[in-house]
Amino acid sequence: MADTRYLQKRGNCWYVRIPSPPWGGGEFICSLRTHDVKVARSARDRWVGPLIQACNAGRLIQEVAALAAKADEEVADRLRELRPGLAGVQEKSLTLQEAADKFIRHLELGKSRASSVAKHRAELQAICRLLRVDTAAAKVGKRDVAAMRDLLLQLPANWQRVSTPPAPASEGEKTLTPTTVERVLQTGRRWYRWLHKEGLMHRGSNPFEDIEVARGSGNGDVRPPTVAEADALCALPCPNRFDALSWKAAPAVARYAGMRLAEVGQFQAEDIVMVHGVRCISVSASRGRTLKTASSERLVPISDRLAPHADELLAARPQGQLMHLGDYETKRGVVKVAHYFGRRFATRAKKVAEDLSFKSLRAYASNAMLSAGVGETDVDRLLGHAVSRINRAYKGINLARLKKAVDSIA
Repeated sequence: MADTRYLQKRGNCWYVRIPSPPWGGGEFICSLRTHDVKVARSARDRWVGPLIQACNAGRLIQEVAALAAKADEEVADRLRELRPGLAGVQEKSLTLQEAADKFIRHLELGKSRASSVAKHRAELQAICRLLRVDTAAAKVGKRDVAAMRDLLLQLPANWQRVSTPPAPASEGEKTLTPTTVERVLQTGRRWYRWLHKEGLMHRGSNPFEDIEVARGSGNGDVRPPTVAEADALCALPCPNRFDALSWKAAPAVARYAGMRLAEVGQFQAEDIVMVHGVRCISVSASRGRTLKTASSERLVPISDRLAPHADELLAARPQGQLMHLGDYETKRGVVKVAHYFGRRFATRAKKVAEDLSFKSLRAYASNAMLSAGVGETDVDRLLGHAVSRINRAYKGINLARLKKAVDSIA
């Protein structure tokens, strides 16, 4: 008969269940994310067994200490000599490397994708290397994590492949990006939350919480191109086997309407509408499309410079999809709109300037309208940014005024 101590099956999944945990509190129950009893027993023996033994040892130490208080002076003196060693046994906790190994096994048992497990393993190895693998996980504090973050931002991109101690990158050497460092911190947060949830750590807060990489947000991170650079971006040569009409029109729509790449990629003939005598592009989530936020749903008047491109698109495709920008569907069924267009455009945009991209055209539209004296509220409406409640209440949508705004974009 299979040994199922501390195991319970619910539906088709095995759980660890301890009705009265030795460390106190109510019932402990946790999913092992497997339907195989052998895998469940193996996980129980690796995690639950040592944990219960440690708690029982701690309880035994407390009982011995209580007896010592009642013993004669000679026994009490002897136990006082042993107390530091006993306390060390009681307080022993997982090292960072041991905790990382347990978390990786948890991901593997949960049938996470191999690529996801490999990514987490590399990020945990980076954390363990910088904070030292033999450090007790419970002793890592926010200052340690903040210092690790600051060092990561200075390290060369290939530092994990070098056996020498981590050192800041030399002048001109490529460093880790803020996005990469933020992913390491996110993995650390998830790792410590799991350790607390599994009962492997019982004290202290998550040292990775609230430790972030200081970065800007929105178009403030993107340099608006000059008029000459914007002209060059709109005139980039079309790659082979790509729809020439879409390649020509997509950057024009971003430049003169401030639309995002995903919005341009979902642009349909039915989105060109006449509202109160103004010809507009209706950006909405209708007909199965997606938007970044609720604020993204809006009407954008078609400027005089954009009108010829819109007419050319409608003449070629009077119904349905106007842009053919090459979507990509992942293995999980997630559609990345205009994936192939975005990659090719980014490569060619760097020939104009290293820091330019398709999003630069959206920043160009914003900067051009602000430079022409257009109010920030109108610019936010046209770009699909959130507008404050006060501005929504006292500044209604005037399409004629918004048409003048987009006409100011050179």
